[in-house]
Amino acid sequence: MFFRVFIKHSRNGSPWASVLLQSVLALVMLFSSTFENLLTYIGVMLSFFSGLTVASAFKLRWESPDANRPYRAAWWPVSGILYLTLVTGMIVFALSQRPEVL
Repeated sequence: MFFRVFIKHSRNGSPWASVLLQSVLALVMLFSSTFENLLTYIGVMLSFFSGLTVASAFKLRWESPDANRPYRAAWWPVSGILYLTLVTGMIVFALSQRPEVL
């Protein structure tokens, strides 16, 4: 579980402590690096976590093959494998070109 202070909400229902932490982290990143490094870092992280999302679909289909699936992916599992291959290639390329980003 994450720190308890970050799960608290205001009277309006917004997670004020989490928003404050995210704002502080974003400002630290903004002022501590170049804009190009920041864009590369954001792109790598977005690719990484979207790849984790697709990988989790493989895991769920492996662990629960008989589960109800109201949504279908076109050409599954080929589309998932292709996506993971491309995302991995993009991450490897980005980190090979700019290893200082991480």
